[in-house]
Amino acid sequence: MSNGCSHCERDVDYMQDILTPLGYQISVLKTNKATHNKVLQELQGAVRTLSHDDILVFYYSGHGGLRYNAEGETEGDHQDETLVAYDRDIVDNELTKIWFSACKGA
Repeated sequence: MSNGCSHCERDVDYMQDILTPLGYQISVLKTNKATHNKVLQELQGAVRTLSHDDILVFYYSGHGGLRYNAEGETEGDHQDETLVAYDRDIVDNELTKIWFSACKGA
């Protein structure tokens, strides 16, 4: 494994082993491929393909965090929850926009 978290990467491999036989189309991003922009692009692309009753599994194995948000715009606690990507954090508000762009019933 190339400078990544070997346990996290192994977890991803295990999830792929579980989901593939169930018919899920799998996209895996690890270590330097799991950049902020690439993760969001992959998720946006996957959500665009969803139809009513489809299921999207987003599995993340890694660290999360909190980031101060002076505006406190959506949660009131002035904190954004984050996922740590290879190059910078993915903020919860970015993921929320993607989830809400899915078609109704997906």
